[in-house]
Amino acid sequence: DALTLGYAGVYGSFLLFAKRAEKKYGVPARDILVEMGRRGMVGGQEDMIEDTAMTMARERGLMPLAA
Repeated sequence: DALTLGYAGVYGSFLLFAKRAEKKYGVPARDILVEMGRRGMVGGQEDMIEDTAMTMARERGLMPLAA
């Protein structure tokens, strides 16, 4: 987990939220964290993790597109 956080360049506080989103949307927490880092998200933006996971799940066909 620590290696993933360092590689992604995100705060440790994101980890728990990413793991919860992984269970809910089926997108690996590692992928969510890397995407959060790519987007330049910083601490205090944990609410964006679920939105990011949902978007990634839709892109991967893991959940239906919004109507």
